[in-house]
Amino acid sequence: MGAFMDGRPGLRIALQSHGPIDIMTLMLGTNDVKTRFGATARKVTAGIAGLLDIALGDEMQARHGGFKVLLICPPPVKEVGLLAGEFFGARAVSLALPALYAELAAARRVGFLDAGQLIEVSETDGVHYEENAHAALGKAVAEALATL
Repeated sequence: MGAFMDGRPGLRIALQSHGPIDIMTLMLGTNDVKTRFGATARKVTAGIAGLLDIALGDEMQARHGGFKVLLICPPPVKEVGLLAGEFFGARAVSLALPALYAELAAARRVGFLDAGQLIEVSETDGVHYEENAHAALGKAVAEALATL
């Protein structure tokens, strides 16, 4: 979708213009598994690694006096509803993400939460969350942040 959809510049801008921060949560990867991108689970994880490089780099850590990161793997997509065509074949890719994200989190020494162990996406479109899932995820994120 072009360079303007690359999260690295946006993350850099956010970290340079806000703060100081104590903790950053990062939950991305759902749209990356869209069919049109042809991304593998490893490629999606590599994109997350690039974002962690920015957040954990000396520049941003020094700017904020050091901060912790919680990496959250989104729940697997379902190929249902109006967006099924956009995500054709994406479920298999998204099912491979939790193990890779967990490995990356361990390697980078950041917190990790697998949202797919807690919630499921809506049957309406296969990618967004229903109200009860938002509440459950919010509670789990708050608990995970308390342990960092």
